[in-house]
Amino acid sequence: VRVIVALLPSKESTYVDDYERLFDGDYLENERVGYERLAQEAERAGAAVVDLTGAFRAHAGEKLYFEYDAHFNAAGQALAAQTLQPAVAAALAEE
Repeated sequence: VRVIVALLPSKESTYVDDYERLFDGDYLENERVGYERLAQEAERAGAAVVDLTGAFRAHAGEKLYFEYDAHFNAAGQALAAQTLQPAVAAALAEE
């Protein structure tokens, strides 16, 4: 069974344009560097890696998280599933 590592974007990373107005500097640098390191280690171990950040940023005009916390709402869950589907299908085809 092939492991798939999904990199889930923070709410701040998804709505980066809104948060850049509130915070100085590159406040998302730690998230970016951490995701890069995790992806490298996962790939080195043979896992597939899917970073959902790009897909979520492309839909940043939509409400993808609950208003008062950082969890995906139904729309965010659907987008995550849609984005992960090709990797899941590929992993299943390998069996």
